[in-house]
Amino acid sequence: MLPCNRGALAGCVLLWLLPILIIASSDQTTGGEKAAWICAIIFLS
Repeated sequence: MLPCNRGALAGCVLLWLLPILIIASSDQTTGGEKAAWICAIIFLS
């Protein structure tokens, strides 16, 4: 098993979550459109 640096792992998780958090807190999209963008980020990454 590869050695894991917890700081690097936390940074990668934060970078992956950042666009989801930005979309979730945005006022420019609402309801179904917001859900569609979040699903797209999750399933396409």
